Amino acid sequence: MNDNNKKNILFILLIIAYLNAVLRPSMKNPVTAFRLLLPFAWIAIFNISRQTLARMFAIFSGITCLSFFQYYLAKEFFFPEVSTFSIPHLIEFLYHILCIVTVVGIVVSLRYIYQENFNSAIIKFGANFCKVFVVLGLIYSAAGGNPIEFHIFGNVNNFGCVVAVGIILYLFDGAKRFLSKIIWISLSMALLLYNDSKMAFLGAVMAIGLFLIVIFSKMTNSIMRRFLTILLLFIGIVIVVFLINSEILINGYSLRGMTIEPTRRILSGEYYSYISTSQTFRANVIIAILLVLQNSFLLGVGVGNTGLIIRTMVPDPDMILRQYLEVSSHIWWLEEMADFGLIVIILFLIGYLKAWKLYINTREVTPQLFGLICIISFPIWSMSASGLYTEYFSLSMVTFAIMVGFQQNAVPLGKETAV
Repeated sequence: MNDNNKKNILFILLIIAYLNAVLRPSMKNPVTAFRLLLPFAWIAIFNISRQTLARMFAIFSGITCLSFFQYYLAKEFFFPEVSTFSIPHLIEFLYHILCIVTVVGIVVSLRYIYQENFNSAIIKFGANFCKVFVVLGLIYSAAGGNPIEFHIFGNVNNFGCVVAVGIILYLFDGAKRFLSKIIWISLSMALLLYNDSKMAFLGAVMAIGLFLIVIFSKMTNSIMRRFLTILLLFIGIVIVVFLINSEILINGYSLRGMTIEPTRRILSGEYYSYISTSQTFRANVIIAILLVLQNSFLLGVGVGNTGLIIRTMVPDPDMILRQYLEVSSHIWWLEEMADFGLIVIILFLIGYLKAWKLYINTREVTPQLFGLICIISFPIWSMSASGLYTEYFSLSMVTFAIMVGFQQNAVPLGKETAV
């Protein structure tokens, strides 16, 4: 089988993974096309790089052993009062992890095939994928459809993540001209506002701001670039502080109401007495997750178990949460810190701080800059997700972002060999 056929197979597998929510008999059926095709995906990866497949299963085996140990600690010592802990639930989430590891393996395999053309190929593929569904989302909205019922990626929150990542991709799509980028970014931002994906919208704004800072600092000589980058970042922080203290509304929610009061509650550990709004729900969930981290001594409670624990901790006077077995936190990365403990916390902090350091020293608009901006803005735009365990597009793009964001000797866009 030639390389072109291998590329096509891997891209088809990725698209099937991205559409995991709809390529199934029904929305609640656990059997999906991608899950059925996992063995085929492993064979495809094996035919490209046996080492990649071996590393995938080694990583998954390590996660499995760690999660069973954390499960034992959580059930017997940290949270013995939680009756919903179960081995089947743990295995279900470990299966989600196996799917994620497979998606990562597919992206790594594409790098083996594309080699020096990998960066531009993935950016082009990701941008084109997003454009298709932005158009579908706009058509659906124009026809009067309720965004809550647009289930192409499971729910409107996951769709918001896809659109936000798409905006970052448009900035770096070398195949498109400036006007085309402006049009796609504008349409995507409008869609995020219409769909009420507030955190995805703010994450996209942050990403655009980070991109523009590099563009403006690039106009100066080499001695001034770092100084101007830091100055612009400082100005940006001042502007953000001013905005979050303002009463500017986004779909009826003031920025101050979404940030200042919830932050005060979180820092004091004072729950809201109700969870009927997104801001009160998120604040209460963050408080609960911080308590999970504290009560588990940062050792972690096992994959997927944080959702079981916070269901019993968050005040629920209207019995909204009691109808579910687990609670989706909508702060995916914080939930993963509680699930995995210090390992993920340390890796995240090291990677995040490294991304900022590399960003400040960035000189060119390269795929590396895409990676850094995607990583830095990730904690914001990913907060729209109901859970990234099955949101494979964002995870594949974050995988790509990590691969190119921390690479050495980044090649400016437009100087790679044509794909």
